[in-house]
Amino acid sequence: MKNNVTEKKHNELRPFTNTLTQRVSNITQTLDKLSTSGILDKKQTEKGTFYSASIPFLKFYIPF
Repeated sequence: MKNNVTEKKHNELRPFTNTLTQRVSNITQTLDKLSTSGILDKKQTEKGTFYSASIPFLKFYIPF
């Protein structure tokens, strides 16, 4: 019985999970394109990938 409940919940969440995964993938692709074009700097560490932009008086990091 418990497996049926777990499977049902998993199936209910699947569309949301797929949409979220696709959106994160699109964001990552966009950040990579900006990095390749020289707009962003990309730094890989053991904690993940960080993107930064050198804008006077402003730095931002987006961990992915």
